[in-house]
Amino acid sequence: MKVITTIFNEEPQEHLLKTDTATIGRSSQCDIVINHESMSRKHCLIEVEDGKIYITDLGSTNGVTIDGQRLKPNEKTFYLNSLPLVIGAATVTIDLTDESSQAPRRPATPVHSAPKESSREKTSTLELETKQIKAPRRPKSSVSKEDKDKKKKEISAVIATAIFLLIAIFLYLNQE
Repeated sequence: MKVITTIFNEEPQEHLLKTDTATIGRSSQCDIVINHESMSRKHCLIEVEDGKIYITDLGSTNGVTIDGQRLKPNEKTFYLNSLPLVIGAATVTIDLTDESSQAPRRPATPVHSAPKESSREKTSTLELETKQIKAPRRPKSSVSKEDKDKKKKEISAVIATAIFLLIAIFLYLNQE
């Protein structure tokens, strides 16, 4: 399983996992450590069972969302990996392709939620390899500093005129 995490404009981090379970959080005890204030110590659990991905919010402060919908704490929820997954402030991508064959393990079928299991009791040793990958950079703007300063002055003049007009209208309406 490959998990790619990105926080805002930082470089994406790629985590190659040799097992089908991983915890994400700020704590060094987590399998994937994301040192960011939006992350709880133990934020969430990712599990792969029969080629299907399940996400459990471990009672985090800032939550986990799938396609904009916040997960209920401590409820194992099916995740269709084509949907946006946000854990705290991190955007997460999960890739289940087998590195040796580059083929998916098994297609996932949509299910909204699975019953709770005591699967956290069955923990296995996790081997983790992390490497930094480069994201493409946006080209720098071709607008000169002088043009930017000129635009700022124009905007300031428009704002000042608007404020002056508002004051004039206020004074006119409050005349006695």
